[in-house]
Amino acid sequence: MATFEEAIPHILKHEGGFVNHPADPGGATNWGISLRFLKTQGLLGDYDCDGDVDIDDIRIMTEEAAKYVYLTHFWDPNGYDRIEVQDIANKVFDMSVNMGPSRAVKILQESLRDCRQDLKVDGAFGPKTLAATNNANPSMLLGAMRANQRHYYEGLIRANGKLAAFRKGWLRRAVAI
Repeated sequence: MATFEEAIPHILKHEGGFVNHPADPGGATNWGISLRFLKTQGLLGDYDCDGDVDIDDIRIMTEEAAKYVYLTHFWDPNGYDRIEVQDIANKVFDMSVNMGPSRAVKILQESLRDCRQDLKVDGAFGPKTLAATNNANPSMLLGAMRANQRHYYEGLIRANGKLAAFRKGWLRRAVAI
């Protein structure tokens, strides 16, 4: 079974430190955690203990705090530890962090369909999706996931030209893992 400890270095490698890019709809981020997301957590994201969640909290967020957010909001609730092949879990987890769990699972399901699995594309990581994931040929599934992830990013860029600023990093991320 896949482990968070083996998956998290891939996330941190892609996400890095503090960034406040004007084209990023999530606003300021640190370790890949956006201010927009942190605000949804209430005062749990008030790292400077000043009574509000703002850009200062993003700036001082530690790597350990980011790991905790990833474990409790992305890894554990989605059950990625039930995936048998670590690289597949790493890829789904990485996409979840970057584009949200539902979109990541839709890409997984589309990729499973590309691998001739009869599966509904609904964004839910349920027992059928888990079984299909664990029964798929890992190298074929990873190849399909990379292609579908790349296709998703290109669609985002076509829909919003400002996102072209992220093309190089997104395409690098699509072929990683």
